[in-house]
Amino acid sequence: MNMLSLKSIGILFPLILWIMFCKAKLNAPSDRLVFAPGEDGRIVWTYCGDTNEITHQTLSFTGASSNLVKVTGGKVLKRVSNGLDFQFILPLTLILKNINQTYNGTYIMEVRVGNPYKTFTRSPVHVFIAVAPKISFNCSNTTILNVSAYFSCECKGVDGNPPAVVTWYKGSRRIISGEEMATLTIARVDRDDNGLYRCEAKGDEKTKAEKTVQIIVNYMKISTTSIVDGKTDWLVTAISVLSGIIFGILFCCLIFLCYGRRWLVKKSQMSQSHDGKTNTANTTCQEIDLSNMDDGGKEDIIDPTYQGLDVSKMNKKDNNYQPLLNKNNTVDQSYEGDDYVIPNTSP
Repeated sequence: MNMLSLKSIGILFPLILWIMFCKAKLNAPSDRLVFAPGEDGRIVWTYCGDTNEITHQTLSFTGASSNLVKVTGGKVLKRVSNGLDFQFILPLTLILKNINQTYNGTYIMEVRVGNPYKTFTRSPVHVFIAVAPKISFNCSNTTILNVSAYFSCECKGVDGNPPAVVTWYKGSRRIISGEEMATLTIARVDRDDNGLYRCEAKGDEKTKAEKTVQIIVNYMKISTTSIVDGKTDWLVTAISVLSGIIFGILFCCLIFLCYGRRWLVKKSQMSQSHDGKTNTANTTCQEIDLSNMDDGGKEDIIDPTYQGLDVSKMNKKDNNYQPLLNKNNTVDQSYEGDDYVIPNTSP
């Protein structure tokens, strides 16, 4: 067996199973179809079996409570418009034209096989002419809350066709859904609950409406920009302080170099001046020549201005005066002493 044969069997196998196990059954394309006003709608049923075996079929419309089409032996025997503009194509296709709200309802196809009837099957299709729902809130469009506060908001989507499914979203995250109503509840508001919430009411992609609610949570907001700004401020402050310290040190060094040097020079000069005074001899002092004090019997050569001091009476009481002798060893006779004997100094 070649590959082509295997491929052919693979394609035909589902069809073979469908023929073997399929019973005479009518299937609708969907249990619900939505059409926009003004467009044309097509409904195509499928039959599991041989359509040539169909002996009778009927298309009814519950909106008008009457049969639109009656077919017998493959021929249309009856067609009633009942205010609808439609086309029926054998065996199982219905085309609705220029749709409006009067087309809203359920279309039912019935099929009978054999005569007398061996099998009977029917398949309804619910047709909705799209109408967008009306959304309403029981809360404000903007709500300001504190952290840990309770929040509840009911969203309704009514008068839509088909009936809307109401869903709360935050961003793309789905929170809660309900038929024509959904309630957003936050038991304890947190900073993460801050943001925009969207209520969507949708019966179909053709019938959709939405509305938003803004929740503002009071908390100390620290954004990335604030953190960066805070780090920048801290860095600027640190650099400023460090620069001030360095500038202060340099300024002190400059003051020391200017005035300290002068002080050291002045101190050095004062020290040198003090040492000079200590080591310099008094120039007013006159040397005494002692070389002629003992001349070995030679005539004394004494400075005529010099007067000797007679100390012979030093040990006598009440002798407070010691006469001065001149060169000729004569005593001043103008003084009278107590029992003072002038020694004989002649040779």
